[in-house]
Amino acid sequence: MNALSKCVRCGSTDLAERTVERLVRGGQDVVVFRVTAVVCHHCGERYFSKAAIEAFEAARHKLERHDLDGFETVGQLLRPAAEAGA
Repeated sequence: MNALSKCVRCGSTDLAERTVERLVRGGQDVVVFRVTAVVCHHCGERYFSKAAIEAFEAARHKLERHDLDGFETVGQLLRPAAEAGA
């Protein structure tokens, strides 16, 4: 996957493949993806494969329709009560 020679954002050549988490939101729901991405060690920019981006987009569309088929509930997302009305 690492076909990049330098970061488009900052120009650094310090790039490496890493397993990262990507949150995809749709409505009140969030899906956590663990995928391989090329990451710039200088600025943190992440570059995803076309397949990963397509999976993110498909998940977002499903969540917007509240279609949770194919997703597994693994916990709860919580926020401080003081922020609930903000």
